[in-house]
Order: sequence, then C-alpha cells, then structure tokens
Amino acid sequence: MKKTSFDIFIEKQMKNKEFEKSYEKEYKRLTMAYELTQLRKRAKMTREQVAKKAGTSSNIISRIENGRQNFSLDMILKLADVFNKHLEIRLV
Repeated sequence: MKKTSFDIFIEKQMKNKEFEKSYEKEYKRLTMAYELTQLRKRAKMTREQVAKKAGTSSNIISRIENGRQNFSLDMILKLADVFNKHLEIRLV
C-alpha cells in the first residue's frame, strides 16, 4: 500500500520524542473512547442510560465517546461497572 503524504508526515514527526509521546497518549485516549462507544452499542444502551447508571450526564458520555473529554480512572471504573467489565491497568 502506497504511503500518503500524511503517513510520511507522521513518520517524520515520530522522530521527535516529544511528538511521539503526545501522539501515543492521544491514540490511547481515543482507543478507550472507541471501546466505550462499542460497549454501549453492543449493550444497546443510549448515552442517557449509560450516564444514569454511571452517575453522570449524557453530555459527558457524548464528549468521552467523541474524544473531547478527558476522563478519570474513577469514571472509567464506573463505566466498566455499567458494562459488567473489569479494568486492567499495567505499567510495562
């Protein structure tokens, strides 16, 4: 597959350790947001239903799912409970 100009740009930027660290952090945050969205959809729940069970607002759930809200460990644990999941955190 041919590299796009964006791929080339990112490849060059990743040589900068500060950029790489920020990129990886944002990637992980957006991955978590995507996973939470998929859990909600598989559970056939609305944002309002998730929010009520997690003790927050549907606006917060929407912002988390859209990658516009930083979330705390406490919020992730509440959301894990909503979906009957457990959270694993490892430092490697």
